[in-house]
Amino acid sequence: MYIAAAGAAILMPLLLIRSEDAARGVYDGLLLCGGTLIPALFPFMAAAEIFASCVPCKTRGGAVLLTFILSFAGGYPAGARCTSKFFSRGLLDRRQASMLFLSCFNTGPAFAVTAVGIMMRNSMKEGLLLWGINALSCIITALGIWTIYGRLGPELSCAVRSGGESRPAAVSAVSSALTGMMTVCGFTLLFTCLLQILAGFFGKGLLYTVAAALFEVTNGCLALSSRSSLCILSACIGLGGLCVWAQNMSFAKEFGISFRAYAAARIFQAAVSFTLALPFSSPLFTDVFSGEDVLTAEFTSAGASASVGIFLLTAVIAGLLYKICSPKKKAEN
Repeated sequence: MYIAAAGAAILMPLLLIRSEDAARGVYDGLLLCGGTLIPALFPFMAAAEIFASCVPCKTRGGAVLLTFILSFAGGYPAGARCTSKFFSRGLLDRRQASMLFLSCFNTGPAFAVTAVGIMMRNSMKEGLLLWGINALSCIITALGIWTIYGRLGPELSCAVRSGGESRPAAVSAVSSALTGMMTVCGFTLLFTCLLQILAGFFGKGLLYTVAAALFEVTNGCLALSSRSSLCILSACIGLGGLCVWAQNMSFAKEFGISFRAYAAARIFQAAVSFTLALPFSSPLFTDVFSGEDVLTAEFTSAGASASVGIFLLTAVIAGLLYKICSPKKKAEN
């Protein structure tokens, strides 16, 4: 709280001193939201909300598996929003929801494939690969977190609650997705404004690139896409940036998670994403992605095949997690 207040106190005079840069940053943020984030994220967010609201889910294991699936499909906000939804329905207790909240953090295909792969890197193969790598890093992070917290107990510690929502599920889901999209865009505008003020002082060199990667993942990927290897870009996506952290931490009060624990989980996931992407930063895969020589013609499907293989592996591990989290049947006397 004190850090946020100090940051706001520093920001207000900067907004007056660099008012033109601040206005340009908001304008760039609006273009980013309207041109990339809303077209890429909102359909997935709405579909994920409808799916989570309409699909009957009455067990803890089903809630865990569904949260992971929707996190893979919907991207960064989906995991936190689904965890909050299932916690409010009583399918998860506070401890279980905390583990899911720390675990389900990864990009979706809309951002990794469409925004980063196609729009920024001009390569759908790289987008698929980044999506698969970060899905696997999410699973590995989940296994680490759940090992530290301990295995989930066999029984729910809270009763399943029903009712309380008078509107149709689809209407409520779309309204919730729209609210979430507005939150995403609001934080994006704020951090884009901050980055533009920083660029006004120091230019868009190395300092700006590092700050963009740490503050806002879309601007970070945009700054890194033309000057960095695939492993650094993957680490940026795995980290998510403070902008996405702020979006998800708005749910943290429900679960009692500290910022320190959340930051540690995200840094660990970024390191895993970086490590998993290292083999794909070799000259062989660089040639495959570039599509400019004879070697590419022989291995033209290598990037897509690798991403599909990685994603299938995440599905297998997710199934194992489902088995671990499913309640055990009590032995009959």
